[in-house]
Amino acid sequence: MTSPDGNGQYIGFVSRIADHPNFAPPNRVYFTENESSQPSQSDDSMNAPTREEFNSKLETMEVKMDGRVTSIEAKIDGFMGRLEEKFGRMDDRMTRIESDLSSTRSDFKSLKTTIVITAIASVIGLFAANVTMVQTMLASFESGRNVSSAQAGIVSAQSDIKRQTEETSALLKQLQKDHPSAPSRP
Repeated sequence: MTSPDGNGQYIGFVSRIADHPNFAPPNRVYFTENESSQPSQSDDSMNAPTREEFNSKLETMEVKMDGRVTSIEAKIDGFMGRLEEKFGRMDDRMTRIESDLSSTRSDFKSLKTTIVITAIASVIGLFAANVTMVQTMLASFESGRNVSSAQAGIVSAQSDIKRQTEETSALLKQLQKDHPSAPSRP
């Protein structure tokens, strides 16, 4: 026997198998000392089952298969029941999550409103503080201007008083010279 490529690789392999003690080619039958080469009538009946035996064997197999199919169907029904229960719980969870999400959204909307109102109030408060500071500075400036004009009035009044005092003193001296009998002041 040669290989398909013609290099003779199969010959060594086949000869090694044929030399093995447990190898028996399928076309040869080996008999032990107690067996004969002729089949007996009982052997022939064992090899060919009757129609009734064959039908009963098929019915037995069919009953076994029906039992197995029923068992598998029961397992599948149980599994489907558990799946439906889990899906029901998942639907409940999804409903709770959706309601929580909608309440969270409404909370965020009110939070946005609060933040906007707080920002507007802060801007108005800062504007009011700025206006107050400007008004205070203007009032201080105006009071300083009024004080300086009042001081200028006081200075001019002091100079008028001083001038009048000097004139009065000069008149008094003149009178004393003209009338020596009048009492003098110290």
